[in-house]
Amino acid sequence: MQLKKRDGTAEEKQVEIVEVDKRSETNLTLLLGMVEEDSERVQYISPGDMVHADTTEKNLQVLNDWLYWFNRDLLVS
Repeated sequence: MQLKKRDGTAEEKQVEIVEVDKRSETNLTLLLGMVEEDSERVQYISPGDMVHADTTEKNLQVLNDWLYWFNRDLLVS
């Protein structure tokens, strides 16, 4: 997956999305729990911080629906 860094560049990381933050159910911010390769620590990111994702077409559609709703750049697979 490519993630946007604070300086606007993209960084390639191997991560696995393991959960959706429960707080995402009650507000407009969708946070995804991810675990980096060789780590067990869960970190939370917004789909807006993602540039590229290797995922199923169904999951990609869900993420892009959210991104479209909030006028963000869509992900590519």
